[in-house]
Amino acid sequence: MTLMLPCSLSAHPALLPPPPSLRAPLPPSSVPSASSAVWQSFSPRTEFQTKKFHYGSFPADFLWGVQSSAYQVEGGWDADGKGASVWDTFTQRNSSGIPEKATGNVACDSYNRLDQDLELIQASGVSAYSFSLSWARLFPRGDGDHNPAGVQYYNSLVDGLLRLKVVPVVSLHHWDLPQSLQDHGGWRNRSMVHLFTRYADFCYRTFGDRVKLWITINDPLSLAWRGYGTGEFPPGVKDPGVTPYHVAHTLLLAHAGAYHAYTPYRVSQGGSVSIALRGDWYEPLDLTVPRELEAADRGMQFTLGWFAHPIFRNGDYPEAMKEAVGNKSELQRLKETRLPVFSEQEMLQVRGSADVFCLIHQTTRIAKYSTQRLKPASYLYDRDLTEAELTDYPQTEVPGQRAVSWGLRRVLAWVRDEYGDPEVYVTENGVSTKRDEGDEDTERVFFIQTYINEALKAQSLDGVKLRGYLGAPLMDSFEWLQGYIVGQGLHQVDFTKPERPRTMKTSAHAYRTIVQNNGFPPGRDQTPIYGFFREDMMWSTATASYQIEGAWRADGKGLSIWDTFAHTPLRVSDDDTGDVACDSYHRYEEDVRMLKELGVGFYRFSIAWSRVLPDGTTAHVNEPGLQYYERLVDALLREGIKPQVTLYHWDLPQSLQDVGGWENVTVVQRFTEYADLMFSRLGDKVKFWITINEPYIISNVGHGYGAAAPGISFRPGTLPYIVGHHLLKSHAEAWHLYDQKYRPTQKGQISITLNSDWAEPRNPSKQEDHDAARRMVEFQLGWFAHPVFVGDYSPLMKTIIGNRSLAAGLPKSRLPEFTPEEIIRIRGTHDYFGFNHYTTKRAYPLEYGNLQHYDGDRSAGTLVDRAWLDSGSGWLKVTPFGFRRILNFIKENYGDPPVVVTENGVSQREFNMNDELRQHYYQEYTNQLLKGQPVDCLEQRLLQFGANSSSQRLHQSGQERVQLQEGEQYVVLDSGGGTIDITDHEVLEGEPSRAATKHQDTTRRRRVTQRYNQCLREFFCGGCGEATRESFQEAREPQEAIRRELWCSHETRRSSLCKSAFTYGYISCAECLSSVVSESYQSRIESYQSVSERSISVEQTAPCRGLDLGTRQPPDEALVLGTRQPHLTEALDLGTDSPSDRGSGYRTQTAPLTRLWT
Repeated sequence: MTLMLPCSLSAHPALLPPPPSLRAPLPPSSVPSASSAVWQSFSPRTEFQTKKFHYGSFPADFLWGVQSSAYQVEGGWDADGKGASVWDTFTQRNSSGIPEKATGNVACDSYNRLDQDLELIQASGVSAYSFSLSWARLFPRGDGDHNPAGVQYYNSLVDGLLRLKVVPVVSLHHWDLPQSLQDHGGWRNRSMVHLFTRYADFCYRTFGDRVKLWITINDPLSLAWRGYGTGEFPPGVKDPGVTPYHVAHTLLLAHAGAYHAYTPYRVSQGGSVSIALRGDWYEPLDLTVPRELEAADRGMQFTLGWFAHPIFRNGDYPEAMKEAVGNKSELQRLKETRLPVFSEQEMLQVRGSADVFCLIHQTTRIAKYSTQRLKPASYLYDRDLTEAELTDYPQTEVPGQRAVSWGLRRVLAWVRDEYGDPEVYVTENGVSTKRDEGDEDTERVFFIQTYINEALKAQSLDGVKLRGYLGAPLMDSFEWLQGYIVGQGLHQVDFTKPERPRTMKTSAHAYRTIVQNNGFPPGRDQTPIYGFFREDMMWSTATASYQIEGAWRADGKGLSIWDTFAHTPLRVSDDDTGDVACDSYHRYEEDVRMLKELGVGFYRFSIAWSRVLPDGTTAHVNEPGLQYYERLVDALLREGIKPQVTLYHWDLPQSLQDVGGWENVTVVQRFTEYADLMFSRLGDKVKFWITINEPYIISNVGHGYGAAAPGISFRPGTLPYIVGHHLLKSHAEAWHLYDQKYRPTQKGQISITLNSDWAEPRNPSKQEDHDAARRMVEFQLGWFAHPVFVGDYSPLMKTIIGNRSLAAGLPKSRLPEFTPEEIIRIRGTHDYFGFNHYTTKRAYPLEYGNLQHYDGDRSAGTLVDRAWLDSGSGWLKVTPFGFRRILNFIKENYGDPPVVVTENGVSQREFNMNDELRQHYYQEYTNQLLKGQPVDCLEQRLLQFGANSSSQRLHQSGQERVQLQEGEQYVVLDSGGGTIDITDHEVLEGEPSRAATKHQDTTRRRRVTQRYNQCLREFFCGGCGEATRESFQEAREPQEAIRRELWCSHETRRSSLCKSAFTYGYISCAECLSSVVSESYQSRIESYQSVSERSISVEQTAPCRGLDLGTRQPPDEALVLGTRQPHLTEALDLGTDSPSDRGSGYRTQTAPLTRLWT
């Protein structure tokens, strides 16, 4: 039969005849090996550098596959003349120790259900299927006459794969030795070399015209050690010090014999032969300690190097292994080493006996130097190390195996450096999960995504010649010593039914998507947009009184509930308090200097209620406390920084808590009186007010979970809703007070700040998960946003809580009701939408039965995607895409209000000045914010590209009159969202108001930019066009070139490092932020205001009437995509919205732009 492969597969380098003569032998590995440079390169990297997800694609000819093995899936253990294997014998003994006395007698019944397997393979979308041949099915006695029925079965499998255009990757031996050969000693018998070679020759002759990639032996390490050392595997030999070495020696010689047996077929069949080797990664306990590095090196050489070193280097065992075993043997008073010695002929036979490198990888462990015992002699003791798990990483259902994805990248780099940069295939890489997990195997999805992403990093960033990933198991099967209590497959198999029905798991869909995309190409969420924010963008930093002020008993300040909470044992990590914190009460002038250096135009801070009103009432006003805030406001204004003041940021006076706090309705009046005092004393200087910060945290985390002050958790089904009810009333009264009494003269703005995570469905293909995600957002954000921006609680919350309350036998809903008058009074109490956002979670339906609890009402569980970057807080994952999505949720559900983002940051546990995680966080989140202007079809239509300075020019384009700055490019979307025009100008000598313009390559630049922006809109705004990712990138490249031309043409620019960060819409550090904000917000405003004729008007459709760049004042209906507010400095971390998280104290850096040395 002549095999016709698809072009993409026939051109695959591993499927072409290799040139054996070109493989020069490598010298023996040193001790420690030169490849220890891999640790030097990777181990010092930060967690951010290690875990950052990489977007990109594998080469076009990358081989994607799934895998299985004969004994695990075939069944038919004695069907049609098959002989018994060692695994048949082992599992059918009562002493096997396998759970449920499971066997592979039937397994997945693949021997009788071949068509079903082929359907699964086709549905997976892969181009390869790796499977093993049952030696006992082909040769029942291991040698002699073959079994025609066995040959027919594998012919049918191979032919079926080829009909699907799937490449068969065939393993000759996956642990299931014919029992008849074991009866003669099995792999301890050196005659196995000849027998295996003959078996291989038969397989090449029979199937080789259609099989182009052969694996001789799968995982010889496990076979030698667990089968002949520990006795866990068949044949159950327990001789840890000698037999594993001799068995491994025989396996290496047998592999070499099988490799050379392919020589007569190589030219005609054009295939490749290799061996699949286990390569888990060992990380040194301490990279700076030489003996720890050597211990990790021995760990690698005693596992992967045991077999790879003879084959891929010099035909002999690693020097580290020879030295260690030899020394132990001599100390044991043996006459010779327990490690066998290769003859010169054997070395020549073994060396170079693989065309590609096939890697099995499961986990990563810590290697620690340890002087191990001499007796009994053991392979484990020879290594002189102990192993430890990386306990911060998820435990799988296999003891000792944790999902540490970055280990795959490092072991691939080791293979590159240690073994001559061979072509590599990952042939096994699966994770075990509980059998009762069903088809919703989210953990496996995370495993696949993170491990394959590390493989992508190795291929695209490290230059590893990775040619294929075949590691995903096709379906659940007999999992060796764990039987059927765990599953590893992409498809679930019901082993309780004779039909063995197969069901696609979520991971099968996820893997198919990766295969179809050939990796992780950047999508709309990952593709940045370049440009500027609107001119009236508010740039600020944010703090809160309890987190930074300190001086907890100074100058008459009263106690707050956070003072009490932090002084209660086991409430805050490390027993940290805010007694001193950043000491801003005494050092506010230093804070203001930092703000000035940053160049921000605003500063958001909160007032400590108990500092100005020690008992929470106006019966006694603490003048020193009030004067502190007056001095702070005056200092800010002197530096041109506008204060944005929060009246309440969680720190209720303890005196009010003693009489019920927010549960007592009288707190509404107390808060209104407190607000009245602050408006009267500060309102003539403060023009931006926030009544209450994050009422969700106050209500649910403080009064439901009890994880924040005041720490109440005994009425989680009622108290959070009561507290939330009173918070909304308090906000409304304070808003109306300001609106009626103070706004006419003070002319400020006031609103409430709400917080919410975004929620994504755990499984995007399940409607119930989408519904759970919606409930997550409605119960967090909508709880307070709906009454303020729409009126009354949302119908969803009212219906769910009401029905659950009645079902529990309660007379009425646990959610309080507003009167019609209260609904009217609360609705519309906002001048903008104050919003705090940090992260995203995945949601799924989770029933709590009759539990009367906020979580039961929400009936949604959450989890975090392991592909998302970690932070210093377990609940906070770096998920920029969620920021943009929740802003659009606000736009669509709450009347498209002006939005002021009042908090957005990330914590870090790695304390250093180069806070690269925070830099990345702000770059990505800010870019998502920037996308909201032109991409999401928001009201603002002016987008700027290019560099920025103070000189200006005029340009006419149709009916639109646009004023350009020196080297600046304005992209103006017309009222129909159609034509885009752009022109570059250079400034000639003379006054800016009189300078003429000189065009350079105007036509080319206009054409390029038009194409770029057309693709930009089409790519991001689905429905506006059909631009592909390729066309977007193609159009972007010349636009980038133009930007660089403009950038480099002006010698008066600032340093390219800082300025380029702004050009690309990124703020990378405090220094850059300072220069960026200073130029874009302050100096440009002064420049615009100094020349009256430079005002510009851009006509747009309603409701946005445009933006007057001459006065810098937004029109009434312009959208303010406002204040990105990082924290000014490190402060006390008060915790999260998670019931399991306490405040993190000072262990994390919650988004500071300035480092405090404490």
